[in-house]
Amino acid sequence: MQLARIEILIDDYWQVIPTSASGSLWYNTQRIGRCTNVNINIARSTFRTTKQGDVDETFIKGLRSATGTATLFYDPEDSAAISLLREMQDDNIAKQVEIKLVLDETGIRYTQYPIIITQVGVSVAYGEAQTCQIEFQATGRMVGGF
Repeated sequence: MQLARIEILIDDYWQVIPTSASGSLWYNTQRIGRCTNVNINIARSTFRTTKQGDVDETFIKGLRSATGTATLFYDPEDSAAISLLREMQDDNIAKQVEIKLVLDETGIRYTQYPIIITQVGVSVAYGEAQTCQIEFQATGRMVGGF
C-alpha cells in the first residue's frame, strides 16, 4: 500500500508532505496506470544585454524549454501507456501529443506540456518487472504550474 502523504519532523513541527503516490501521469486525456517516476526539467536561457563601455555583464530572460523522463511498468492492458510508447513509431510529424503531470491527489496542482517523444527504452531483467523508460522534449507553452 502506498501512502499519499507522510509526516516528517521539520524544525520541531510535524509537517505533512505529499509522496509520489499523490501524483499521476496522463497521456492526452488518459491516466497512465503504472508509472514509477517522472522527471521534468525546466530551463531558461539568457540573452546578453551588455553594451560597449559597461564594466559588468547584464542579461534578460530568454527562451524557456523543458525536457523530461518517465519510467513505466510495461503492462499490455494499460492502453494509455501503450499509446505513449507507440508515439516513437508514429511518422506523422504534425501530430501533437500532451502529457500532464498531476502533483497531488486533488488534481488542482499540475503541469501540462505538448511533447515530442525523443527516446524509448525497454528493460527486461530476470525476476524483475519489465519497465520502459521514455524521454521527451516539450514543445510550446506549459499549462499549470507547481
